[in-house]
Amino acid sequence: MRIKTLDELVGFYVKLGYVGFKLKSVIEKDKRYAQLLKKRKDYLTKIGVSSSEQKKYVLLTGKDIEILRRCNRLEKNAGQDADIIKLIKSQLEEDWRRPLLKKLKALGKKCR
Repeated sequence: MRIKTLDELVGFYVKLGYVGFKLKSVIEKDKRYAQLLKKRKDYLTKIGVSSSEQKKYVLLTGKDIEILRRCNRLEKNAGQDADIIKLIKSQLEEDWRRPLLKKLKALGKKCR
């Protein structure tokens, strides 16, 4: 099977039953991963994803990139929705639980 993208590589291992950290571990051991990752980084730079965003967010799949791009477009005119867009973007981080818990705690204080 010829795998051409990170999405296809991830999909291949997901079909084999890998998820979460096991999925990440097995992908990182795959020789194709480094090549595909370089290709992905070049593509991200080409479409305007900043280097700081590439470091901050896990942009492993096309869906991750789409989420980031949509959020970036919406942020410009977000107004009151800026907070929710920030929360959505936080879900692309390696440690997505920390900002989610922070937001839930703030909501809990608000509801008291």
